[in-house]
Amino acid sequence: MDQLNERHPQVYLSAEQIARPAADALVEAGAEAELLVLGSRAFSGFGGFMAGSVALATVARVARPVVLVRADRTAEDDHLPDEKGRPSLRTPYRDVVVGVDIAHPCEELLAFAFESATLRSAQLQVLHTWHVPYAPPAAAATMSGAAQQAAETALDGALQPWREKYPAVKIRTPVENDRPAQQLLRAAQDARLLVVGRRNRPARLGAHTGPVVHAVMHHVRCPVVIVPQDLLARRHEKPSRHGR
Repeated sequence: MDQLNERHPQVYLSAEQIARPAADALVEAGAEAELLVLGSRAFSGFGGFMAGSVALATVARVARPVVLVRADRTAEDDHLPDEKGRPSLRTPYRDVVVGVDIAHPCEELLAFAFESATLRSAQLQVLHTWHVPYAPPAAAATMSGAAQQAAETALDGALQPWREKYPAVKIRTPVENDRPAQQLLRAAQDARLLVVGRRNRPARLGAHTGPVVHAVMHHVRCPVVIVPQDLLARRHEKPSRHGR
């Protein structure tokens, strides 16, 4: 704590030791927090967060956004390498990446992503996928073209208020025929931050994460922010055309 106070004198810091299961304590603390931050020292063989860790149990239950950060993450990792491929603090930030499902409320998710990109003057990638069931070859091309166009139009409409509210943020909107987890994993390889939503998934044996969140927690190396669906559902009002 002394070292942290010396390095960050402008931040009020406190510490507490609690004699109870870690996930229970974190869920309780996170209920009153704006953001819960979890570090990880144990990693899977795929380079992500370790399955079965406290992080998995906490993320499945906490009612506030959670950010997962690897313990070996450095400030240089947030930036693009320099012209010689070396780590640097003077190069632009890597992209912020957010995955959205426009069929579900995503206002809080997009707000977090746009604010993160704004704070770092970073480009924002807003990812969306579509998938059509198997069709005969003669109909597949037509169905795929229509699905691609519909997805691009829907995403553009959903983002228009945010473009107006955050005009300084540069946005990329890749729309692909793919599984959501696969698209997110590819984009996160060079990202500074990945932002995803988590739907409520009650079960007989307790809450659990869905397949997309599970995949990014296992395989993504950059910091990951997970925003719970019940938080998204309380924020139905989109930003107005006047930015209010």
